[in-house]
Amino acid sequence: MTDIKPLLGFPVERTGTVNGETLQAMARIWAQGWPQVWTDYGRIDLTRCRMAQELLKSPCTHLIMIDADHIHPPETVQKLLRWVMKDRDKYP
Repeated sequence: MTDIKPLLGFPVERTGTVNGETLQAMARIWAQGWPQVWTDYGRIDLTRCRMAQELLKSPCTHLIMIDADHIHPPETVQKLLRWVMKDRDKYP
């Protein structure tokens, strides 16, 4: 996975739907040291657009957006990267 450099984005909607359980799940992913991009609260479409703009300015190759209203297991990023590595033609 050396040529794939993911950037994690955590879009947070204006409604602020983060609760303790989702925050703990996100913290387990943050603790792994992946590069991250954050934006202010706002409309989700604009937030995602700003994250994509940050990806283009970074040395990262892929943007993984982790929604704040979902509970993701700690190995989510690794699982997504394995799919990319498995089929490089589909995910250049």
